[in-house]
Amino acid sequence: MLPMDKVTTSKEADTKDIVQTTLGKVRGKEINGVLRFTGIPFAEPPVGDLAFKHPVPKKPWDGVLDCLTGSNNPMQGPGHKVCEYRSRDCLYMNIFVPPTGLDKYPVSVWIYGGSYTNGGVGRDGEDPDKLVYDLSRFAAETNTIAVCFNYRVNIYGFLNLHFLNPDYDQNCGIFDQIAALKFIHENIANFGGDPGNVTLFGQSAGASCILAMMAMDEAKPYFHKAISMSSYPKSFWTEEESRRLTMFYLKKVRIKPDELDKLKDLPADVIKRAGQQLKTHVYAIHDLRCAFSPVIDGVTIKKAPEIACRESDKPLILGTCWHESDIFTSDIPTILLPAAALYYGLKPGKRKGRRERLSDEVSEILYKAPMRGIEDNYSGDCWVYEYRYMTPEIKAGINRCFHSSDVAVLLGINTVFTRSDDPESDKIGKRLRKIWSDFAWNTDPGWNSYTSDKTIKIIE
Repeated sequence: MLPMDKVTTSKEADTKDIVQTTLGKVRGKEINGVLRFTGIPFAEPPVGDLAFKHPVPKKPWDGVLDCLTGSNNPMQGPGHKVCEYRSRDCLYMNIFVPPTGLDKYPVSVWIYGGSYTNGGVGRDGEDPDKLVYDLSRFAAETNTIAVCFNYRVNIYGFLNLHFLNPDYDQNCGIFDQIAALKFIHENIANFGGDPGNVTLFGQSAGASCILAMMAMDEAKPYFHKAISMSSYPKSFWTEEESRRLTMFYLKKVRIKPDELDKLKDLPADVIKRAGQQLKTHVYAIHDLRCAFSPVIDGVTIKKAPEIACRESDKPLILGTCWHESDIFTSDIPTILLPAAALYYGLKPGKRKGRRERLSDEVSEILYKAPMRGIEDNYSGDCWVYEYRYMTPEIKAGINRCFHSSDVAVLLGINTVFTRSDDPESDKIGKRLRKIWSDFAWNTDPGWNSYTSDKTIKIIE
């Protein structure tokens, strides 16, 4: 149900900051020349009987809905503190319209990562204008309409309960994304966007979701190009594997299989604690996948996305960071590095350079080898890059160019992982945004496709 203080029921003259959607009118506001609509609902709140269900279309509203501040973020699991203002009522999107006043813009849609456990695009901090992902600068410099949206994560997005009760749907988090893409398809023209030119770009778990959707009939009509940043495409569970993990999780929260309704209102601290226990369990069995990964159930996701996506002919950019796994291995005490190598199934190696070799070998296993499998067998045109730039704060630490260090630089924001507000990072960010813009506008990022001559663009 919409908060009444967000709905203006009196008649309003249409202006550029009021846009008609299929559900009702929304009001945005202009900040630094970019027209922002934040907190647009695209589905009914997934609470109560709608929890653990695929998203249900939002009911229309009367009057004008004020979309002026960030929404809630999804309920978060264990891990880095990425999002505050969490709620089960989280299915909202943000739209950023650049200031150039064109009649029809390409559309760039950002899908966040977070190991399928954390993440969101809502409000971040006490300032109501501050967002986890503010795409204002990205929209202005790419001259595209930039869109981002929440999707459910951890138990509400990816815990497999369907085998216990068919009323509980599978892979809800990905179907949230599809519902958002459908809303964009049906409404973006009214914001000045071209529904026939939509580029998805996402990082980590978000990138892997994009690869999955490239093979899903429910999603394919709603986008035309894709950019996959640092995907770990093997992080999907089989049906049998997911069932074992579900039973482990239920045991940790002390809920019996015939008491699933109790999951709908679990306290946030219980969700985090049990999620951490599941994550520890997955590591203990020497599995490198994310604990709440999507499930290849043969129905919603029919086969492994890293294989299925190869059949697509949508133009595709694939990218990795130079030393992806530094973010995972940098905190391992030196004395434990040999044991860590054995855990990953690798040889301990010589003492000198052991940490760097471990990181590089894990990067190869998780990211680079799977990407080559897609690049070498992709049906359409694909372009490949490797991101090697290190911000000053990264250079000052023990990490190198690690997983997610490109996100802040690309979007022109600061994140929990790195900043982008120094002159050199700003310069690299402008180069990245030019690449993303050229791909959205002309399907040409500025270098030869890997399909044609195995070119790999180095960005440093």
